Amino acid sequence: MSYLLDTNVCIQLLNNTNYALNDRLRQEEPEDIYLCTVVQMELYYGAYRSLRREQNMGCISILKKAKNLTLFGNGENGNG
Repeated sequence: MSYLLDTNVCIQLLNNTNYALNDRLRQEEPEDIYLCTVVQMELYYGAYRSLRREQNMGCISILKKAKNLTLFGNGENGNG
């Protein structure tokens, strides 16, 4: 089964506020977890407008590099 994460879920992961979610995603195969480009852009937009811009941009960079997230529209998996 595949999972497409939305912005709210990503924010919970970045803030480490939902331990059950973290544990659940660790049980899944990395190639089954997806993050669409729209969500990625929403995260960048929110981080850029925040008071803690550098810290939040760093968190997003970590999320983007995570092995368990595949970004649609960036040329991977034949998309984009």
